[in-house]
Amino acid sequence: MHTHRIGVLVFLALSLALLSPATAGAQIKDTGAVVIRAIDPDGAPLAGVLVAAEGPLGTRTEYTGINGTTWLPGLAAAVMIAFDDALGADPFNWEAHYYRGRAFGVQGIFTDARDDFLAAARLGPGIGAVHEFAAIASADAGDYAAGWEHTIR
Repeated sequence: MHTHRIGVLVFLALSLALLSPATAGAQIKDTGAVVIRAIDPDGAPLAGVLVAAEGPLGTRTEYTGINGTTWLPGLAAAVMIAFDDALGADPFNWEAHYYRGRAFGVQGIFTDARDDFLAAARLGPGIGAVHEFAAIASADAGDYAAGWEHTIR
């Protein structure tokens, strides 16, 4: 069997968005999961790969199935700890605001998502995806003026 270790916090911060127990006023549901696909250099799936996700809340392990994929559920708190740490170290990090906004949006916490997307838009102006998600989250939060502003950018 192949054994691979994956730096899950980096992977999660780039591909997954969830909720944080540190987020004031938010209803926390630890329903987040990361889906991992193991492939060989030619792109063929690798079955039986042991995946280890290490983070502040411990280590999770799982083997990939015959299609080369597995998932690790219940990682919401670890993801938000990573976002909060990144923003604590650099509150001007537009990418951390953007990905934390995506995390809130996935869970339906649109006001917090909007706030992070608007911060990301101020800090990283001209980035299309930031404005796209700012528009969507603003509209979902009922802030149609901000939604329209970022739609036309």
